Parts: sequence; C-alpha cells; structure tokens
Amino acid sequence: MRSAPLRIWPYCVGLLVAYAVFWRSLANSGDRVLRLWFTSDWLFAASVYKDVFVDKFPLAGIKFQIAPSVFPDLVITTTLMFLTRNAIVTTVLAGMLQFALYAGAYLACYLLVKEPGSRNAGVCLGLLAIALTLKTAAVLPFERDTLRWLLLPESHIASSSLVVLTGALASTVCLDRLRGRRAHLRLGAAAALSFLGALSDLMYVPHMLVAFTLAVLVMMYFHLVRARSSWTVLGVLWLSGALGIVTGRRLFDSGPLSDETGLSLNRSLAAMRTYARGFSHQLLVHDGVHILALLWLAASATWVLHALRARAESRTAAEAGSNRRPLLILIVLFLLISSVGSVVSIIALGMVTLSRSPDYLYAMHYQYPLFFGGLFGLALMADALVLPRLKFLTTRYWAVPALAAILWPSLVLARTPAPATSLGQYRPPLVRGLDRLARRYGLHDGVTGYWEARWINLLSASGLRAAPVVGELTPYHWLSNKYWYLGYPGSVVQHPVYDFAVIDDPLYPMRVEHLTRSLFVSRFGPPAAEETIDGFGVLIYNRPSDEYFRAQFDCSASLQQLIHPLTRPGDHIGWDAWCMPGDVGKVVGHSREAEQGKTPPGYLSYGPYIGLDAGRYVFDIRYESSGPAGKAQATWDAGSFAKDPIIRFCSGVLPPGVREARLPCDVPKQAAGAGFELRVYYTGAGDVRLDHFAIERAGDSQARR
Repeated sequence: MRSAPLRIWPYCVGLLVAYAVFWRSLANSGDRVLRLWFTSDWLFAASVYKDVFVDKFPLAGIKFQIAPSVFPDLVITTTLMFLTRNAIVTTVLAGMLQFALYAGAYLACYLLVKEPGSRNAGVCLGLLAIALTLKTAAVLPFERDTLRWLLLPESHIASSSLVVLTGALASTVCLDRLRGRRAHLRLGAAAALSFLGALSDLMYVPHMLVAFTLAVLVMMYFHLVRARSSWTVLGVLWLSGALGIVTGRRLFDSGPLSDETGLSLNRSLAAMRTYARGFSHQLLVHDGVHILALLWLAASATWVLHALRARAESRTAAEAGSNRRPLLILIVLFLLISSVGSVVSIIALGMVTLSRSPDYLYAMHYQYPLFFGGLFGLALMADALVLPRLKFLTTRYWAVPALAAILWPSLVLARTPAPATSLGQYRPPLVRGLDRLARRYGLHDGVTGYWEARWINLLSASGLRAAPVVGELTPYHWLSNKYWYLGYPGSVVQHPVYDFAVIDDPLYPMRVEHLTRSLFVSRFGPPAAEETIDGFGVLIYNRPSDEYFRAQFDCSASLQQLIHPLTRPGDHIGWDAWCMPGDVGKVVGHSREAEQGKTPPGYLSYGPYIGLDAGRYVFDIRYESSGPAGKAQATWDAGSFAKDPIIRFCSGVLPPGVREARLPCDVPKQAAGAGFELRVYYTGAGDVRLDHFAIERAGDSQARR
C-alpha cells in the first residue's frame, strides 16, 4: 500500500522525456509553425508580467479576455517569466505545466477511488499523458489539429484542471460526516479552488458548479451520499464560486460574457446546427478525439446506470460508505454531466463561434470536459475498473508498463534531431527585420495590427514597442493595455514617440483590422522611407515634420475616454483642435483657423463621435475670434447628428475675444451612448482660431460656468 504511490515516478519520468521530444519537435518545426504557436493570444500572460513588473504599468490598464485565467495560468506564467526572463521559454514551459496539472487532476481522482492494496498507480492515465504529448509533437505542422490546445497556455486547460480537482475533493466530503479537522480542511480546500476557478473562468459554472450539483442530487436520490454533508458542500461551493466571479470582475478589466454569447432562440438554433454539422464531419473523417468522446459518453453512462441500480438495491447509506465504489460513481457521474454540460452551455448561450462566426474546431476548446475529459475519463475508468481484474498486470508484471513509459518516449527522443538553434532565441522574421531597421532609422515606437504588436513588445532585442490599432487607426483595447498608447507617469514609457507603422499583414489579409499604406498616407502624408519584411510593409515616419504621426493618439478622444471614463464628477478628457475634423478652415500648428474672406461659412470642427452617459457635462472650448461688432463669428452646438433622428442637446454663440468658454449641457437619456459631437460653426464673419476642446463630467445638480 505504501509503495504504490512510488510507482508513479516512471510515468513522471516518461512524461518529462516526452516533453523533451515536444521541445525538440517545436524547435525544428520551422518559422511557419512557430509563428502560429507563439501568437499574440498565447503570449498574453507573458505580456502581463512585462507590463506590470518590467514596464511598471498599472494592472488596471490591462484588458483581459472574458476568462482572465488568473489561476493557475497567470500565476504559473508570472513565476516562469521571473525565473527565465524569456517569453518564448515561458510560454512553452507554461503549456507543459498546465497539461501536467490536467493529467495530475485525473490521477488524483484515481488515487482517491483505488481500492486499498491495489498496486496499480495509474498505468492508463500515465501512458495516456505520454501518448498525447508525443502525438502533439507529431502533429505540430497541422495548425487546426485539436491536440495543439493541450500544450498551449491561456486555452482553458489549466482552469479545467480546477474543475476536476474541485469535484474530486468535494466528492470525498459528500461521502463523509463533516466532522474533524481533516474533513474541514478538505472542504476549505474545495472552497478555495471553487473561488479561484470561478474567478479565472466563467465556464467553471457549467463545467463544475452546475454539473457537480446535478451529480450530487442524483446520488442523494439513491441515498449514496450523506444529505447533510452534501447540502453543506454545495452551499460552500456556490458561495465561494459567486465570490470568485464578483472578485474577478472587480479586480480585472475583463470582457463581458455578452461579447461571446447571446441568449436568443435563433442564436441557440444556429449554434446547434453548426455543432451538429461540425461533430458529424469530424466523425465522418474518423477523428479519434470525437470517436473516443462518444465512447466515453456511452461507457460512463452505461456503467453509472448499472452501478446506481446495483447500489440502490441496498437502500442504506451505511453500506454506501463501506467501500470506495460510491466515490467512484459520484466522480464518474460528475465528469459525465460536466462533459454533456460543456456542450449544452455553449449551444444554449449561442456562442459566437457557433452562431455568428461559425468555427466548430475553434469552439472545441470550450468543451474540454467532453473531448480531453473523455480521453482521461476512459483512462480513469480503465485504471479503476478494468486493470484490477487483470491481476497478473498489476501485481507480478507491474514493471512492464512502467518500463514502457520510459523507453517509448526515450526511443522517440533518440530519433528526434537536436535543434540547430535554441528555441528560446526564436524571433519572428518581422521582429528581426524591425530590429535591423531600428538601428538604421533610430526607431522607437510604432503602430501595427493586433497579431504583430505583442511579438514586437515582447521579443524585440532593440526595445521596440508597438501599439495595436484597427479600422481608422483606432486603439484596439483587447488583451492589451490602455496605457500603451500615451504612456503612464511612473512607468518605463512616459510618452511614446511614434515613428513607424507595420502594414499589409500577410498572415491575416482579410481581417477588418488590416492596415494599408493608403490609410496612413491619407492621414499623415507620404512616409520618409518604406521597407518590406517577410511580406509586411513598414512605413517610416521619423522626420521632424512628422509631428502629427508622433502625436496621433493625443487626438484619440475614445482613448482619452477609455483612460478617463467620465463616470464621476470631475472626470475630464481633452484634445487640441487640430485633432478634430472640419469642413472648412485649415490646420495651423495644433489649432484650426478660419479667416474672413478666405474661408467660407461651414463647420470649422466637429466630432469626436464618442458615447456619453446621460447626465450633466461642461464643454470647455478655448478659442480666439475677432470681427465686426454685433455679428457672431462662430456658434456651437452639441448632440448626436450622424444618424436620424438628430438630437441636439444644447447650442449657443461663442462671444468674440480670447476666451475659455465653459458651456454646461445636459445629455438626455434617449441620447446616451450615441455618437456625440461638439460642433463649432464658422459664420464667415471675422477670424476664428480654435485651440483646445475638453469635456468634463459635472454633478447632476449643477455645473461650473
């Protein structure tokens, strides 16, 4: 009994050797695979470490995905970044650790349910973990293969480990009297895991809390768990899970669930159709993961129903606690319901990747309890139910699979050539090329698409930085930091000096954020120089005259509002007049000017098309005007004018002279969130120079004039 856990070590050694195979295979896979492996998504956690601990940006500036994946993903990555100082090495090691944790969660389930005296230390689970690692190394060139998710960080694998571990730990408490220090420690550990799981991933709710509740209710119906303990466990898990969700939403700026889901019958039906087509197609092409998922559902459901029927005949809770079979029933039932729930939840919620932008293969990473859980669930059942019947394998010949666990990956490793260059030194061709240009042109900061920005920020040897933009060069605040664009006091980057742009992304040429040369030329004029790197275009704006390019984000009212959201009295945003578009007049320095006799009547400025909440504001306009007495040179109005129906909040006349006009205005509820504009109309009489605009949130009762 005591020696059984020691026999886990051959499988641990075998997994480490398999990891060495994977490392070599990844290093030898070539730039095409490496660019797909180290994308902006998977490098995100390493970027968080650099932002907070190296560049000294506030954590509050980072926009997380819907699942912030704080624990264990971010904790593991932060620790590894501190130890290695290398984003590439950290990303690979973090993927390995998360998979080891996932396999270990199922091994913990087995160790809880294995019969006393059994010498099987998890043969099937250990061999499966090794096999999946070797298979992943073998399919690296196939970018859409399901198995690539296993060793990619930030892909819900680590949070799925919390689901399994919490369920296993909580199951032991449901079958025992909630007395004594050990029982309370187990319950406390389950509560802590529930808190961290819900804080890190909202999928924890259907995968763990809902699934485990249903499993416990079924077991209570058959009198196979202790009702009092079970109700206590469920209450603690739900309470700690709710606290985790609330805490995560308060501590981290993460995307709302509505970004990926939509509760409607049409979206659910569309998701169901996409899912049915995708699942059927994978079965038709004989995808092993899907076939084994169906086998898991059939095998686990059949065994649970048979076991429940057999145990129900006793009808005594006392006998239910006489051995470990009820614990195995509860764990397998929980894993079964979690598998089904992972599918039902994404269909019922109308997941975007199934309903609006159908991509069945991508949606698979929301269903680990079914697919990867199915693989490990079958191995768990084999270890717990099949191998105990094969006495010759688990007693006299237990060393055979243990030896195979080491020799098999060792032979594969011997046949895998050592990489010519260190994986930790990998840099995408774009980053290497930009580093060369940085020395030639003296580059510092640039703008680019989402997929290239993190490569540059994390991997540039010359310290280049890049800010992601979309559309009309709008800041792209998703898995990024809102303080990247303008800098932050006290950080390493006080104020970026923009001098280059990366355009014409050859990897994602059809995406809406695709940046083109014409977009930059129309706004900033021809560049000082142009280069091409690995299919990307690079525009250089490093001349003293490229002032507008250097200060392009100073004009972004949407970015200013992101940093100062105008939610409390005193919050304000501002920008110089040259940032505003206009129908008439010209830009002189940082101002917009209209001159009598040369400038026709018209809107000297308008915009900035931001959304404002209902309430009272003060609009600050700094200007100078002169002209004939008794005739206004300029008027102003504020409202939503881009779409019908037009809504004008307020309006007035700008008196002549050199002034700072503070203009109070109420934004009505029906116009909240609409494209707000503050317009200045030049009448054609006299001269007008606009210098600066600002919006300040005032108290609801009064505004300063």
